Amino acid sequence: MQKFREPLTHRGPDSIGMYASPDGRAGLGFQRLRIV
Repeated sequence: MQKFREPLTHRGPDSIGMYASPDGRAGLGFQRLRIV
């Protein structure tokens, strides 16, 4: 999942996070971006 967030890194991430379910069948990731 991290590779999907990497293209947004140049925009200045404020915060990042990831969650993977205990059984590994689902996951969520986010990258909050700064607004200037």
